[in-house]
Amino acid sequence: MYEDTSAGRDLAAAPPAWAEPGSGGGSLRSVERILPAFDLTAAQRITFEGFFTARYGPGGRCEDLLGLVHDFHEDFFDQYLSFTARRTPFDARGEYVPEENWLGLPGIRALDAARRAFTDRMRAHWAAYEEHGAGGGELRLSGEDVEAVAAELEPVVPGFAPRCHHLQLARDPETGADLTVLNRSYGGLSFPFSRFTHLYPEPAGLEGELRATAAGVTPPGAVFAEVTGGAVTTNLNLHGRLTEYEIVCPGESGTLPEERLLRLDDLYAEHVPQTGPRGAA
Repeated sequence: MYEDTSAGRDLAAAPPAWAEPGSGGGSLRSVERILPAFDLTAAQRITFEGFFTARYGPGGRCEDLLGLVHDFHEDFFDQYLSFTARRTPFDARGEYVPEENWLGLPGIRALDAARRAFTDRMRAHWAAYEEHGAGGGELRLSGEDVEAVAAELEPVVPGFAPRCHHLQLARDPETGADLTVLNRSYGGLSFPFSRFTHLYPEPAGLEGELRATAAGVTPPGAVFAEVTGGAVTTNLNLHGRLTEYEIVCPGESGTLPEERLLRLDDLYAEHVPQTGPRGAA
């Protein structure tokens, strides 16, 4: 399957062991615990929270979202990006290069510590592999490795962080054992599937299934909403309805009934200790 092509409904595969009821997600769920260390935007989100609390204080509230975004870029983010664009993850000696931490945020230090922990453990495994098993076999990360990295990430991992995964089911060419290959991971609930919604338009088709999944995992007191318009508007990903609400930017028009539209001017941002900034109406 590639882009917006469907292989039909006749192709079926047995569910892998980690997807069986009661399995808890198995190794895939375990890997999710360390994925924030590889999130290229994690440092930016942590930095934005630091900017917000520096300006409005812990638990503070901002009524002007557009003004907040403008001030963040003008006062901080644009210059911050000019520095981080020159950053390389590792220097000429192979040492990890910390993220820019202009605000002295503990969250940035936690992210750096997690990446160092992962790098150190991978190097130790690789050294042992070269010494004892370079002729074949596998290099494996243990549950202890995952625990060590996840422990460093604990201060910066949000309580709700939905993810989607692009997986490939295969068999080990030597043993014939079933394998699940993690090709790519995405943040959010529906983005990887959105281009395929028009291929299954029947009642309660793919878009209905995606909305039902979103409704089932929505945190108490929250709603999911898709942003309309904005600087990244494109027709390259036209899709069906994925959320029950839309956030409508100034000058844009929504596609849902009025009671399902959240005007940007009606929203405010509030910092919730332990979870970071959130939007509310």
